[in-house]
Amino acid sequence: PLAEAKLIDPLTAGRPQRLARAYVFHSPADRTVRSPAGRVSARFLENLTGRAVAFDDGDPADGSDAAGHGIITPGPGRDACRLEERGDDATATFVRSCGREDNVGHMFHALFGEEAAYDPERRAPDIPEADLWRFDQGRLVAQVTAERPAIANDAALVPFWPATAYSTARRRNLDMAATGYLYVPPACRPAGRGCRVHIALHGCRQDPRHFALAAGYNNWAEPYRVIIVYPAIAPGTPLAGSACGSPIPDFLAYEPNPNGCWDWWGYLDSSYRTGRYLTRDAPQIRVIAGIVAAVTAPAPP
Repeated sequence: PLAEAKLIDPLTAGRPQRLARAYVFHSPADRTVRSPAGRVSARFLENLTGRAVAFDDGDPADGSDAAGHGIITPGPGRDACRLEERGDDATATFVRSCGREDNVGHMFHALFGEEAAYDPERRAPDIPEADLWRFDQGRLVAQVTAERPAIANDAALVPFWPATAYSTARRRNLDMAATGYLYVPPACRPAGRGCRVHIALHGCRQDPRHFALAAGYNNWAEPYRVIIVYPAIAPGTPLAGSACGSPIPDFLAYEPNPNGCWDWWGYLDSSYRTGRYLTRDAPQIRVIAGIVAAVTAPAPP
């Protein structure tokens, strides 16, 4: 029914037409998203697409099997790999370094590598900060939020509060920041070059700019001719400990979504719009679609 209503991409014989390949990394030591969830996600994608999913649960040789919650990429300036080396995750960036383990390199190889063997030597060095471009995400958010009635309703999340209990500017902007980031590798800068576009979403409690610089996507953008787009959530006031993995405290806190998460559980849905976050009508998804349209628009004559 969702496909027939054009709320998700069309399906052919129950299979998505555009999603064909996937890569899943899940450290067994992840305390936020438990280990079985990664396996279940991989099986779901295999059943959905009808194709095998590249599943990676880390390597004891470099400690990536014990890395915990986060994305793993080699190089300096990242969090220590193992929890006992970090002490705790109170100040973590959730970008880990575990030897040569490279989540993005393996992901792009699974998506675009065809039959060639994975070659870690293709990884480019970290880019200078000046090469990470900013874009006006607020303008694209405003194109979605200009609709009436309001597209997001704080009070509907907590029905036992009065309708006028609170309404934050952050929520009215779909919890999205005014600025997003973009990396265009040298191979994609000349006019007329054909390149892919990849959307990289930071995680809960991650600083969007640090994620864009450190998570490893830029290192593989040139080899695979991929423009990397980094949409951004506005930061909140984080909750302590493992709360970043649970939506429940967000409903009880004064500020909804305090950990700066993307809307993976429907916090922008009101009581009469339940399930919208799963479809192309999801407000943040609509903004991201607008970003892709802007990035891929033909250059003016």
